[in-house]
Amino acid sequence: MKTPYGSYNLTIDGNIAHMRFVGMFNAATTKLLLKEVKIQIEQFGDKPFLILGDLLELEGATPEAYSIINDLNVWINKRNMIAKALLIENKIIAQIARHRIESLKFQNIRYFTNNDEALAWFEQLQKQQVAS
Repeated sequence: MKTPYGSYNLTIDGNIAHMRFVGMFNAATTKLLLKEVKIQIEQFGDKPFLILGDLLELEGATPEAYSIINDLNVWINKRNMIAKALLIENKIIAQIARHRIESLKFQNIRYFTNNDEALAWFEQLQKQQVAS
């Protein structure tokens, strides 16, 4: 969805929720995002899932937006998420997010600079899960 303050695209492919974020996010845009992400994640029901977040074009977020994102991640932490891979090159945005979004501390997250590496990690995790 494109808004005056940031845009995002949400899709599902198998057991992977793909999320792409572009621009700067404020509270209003983030509230819209929260509703749509919850609908997307609820499609998995009790099945294990993965999240691939593309933050390569994310410019940042307001403090209010980070608070909403934290609430969303608290909700996600109560679901059956296996792991989250985030595509990001801007290390400053990653540091700000880790500082402002406390709920990320309870997630299996890795940071990548390209999609193929993230998907390879997901494949490895799923093979480990099948083996155990």
